[in-house]
Amino acid sequence: MTEEEYSQVKDFINKMFDIAMTPIDDEDIKKIEGMESILKGIEIAAGEKGALLYKARILNKTFENVLELLMEDE
Repeated sequence: MTEEEYSQVKDFINKMFDIAMTPIDDEDIKKIEGMESILKGIEIAAGEKGALLYKARILNKTFENVLELLMEDE
């Protein structure tokens, strides 16, 4: 992957993650704060790429959950 491609992937993941982590209620705020703490730890331990991989996994799981919800109605 070129540096430009990496930059584009990084921007996409970060934008999608920010949108997905928009809190709806107070409980969400607590969960998001906990996840941000975990991400800081991962970034310290595994670097920027490790944090991006963690965000991508969270986004993937979120989309899988949404798909399951949508398929239940059919």
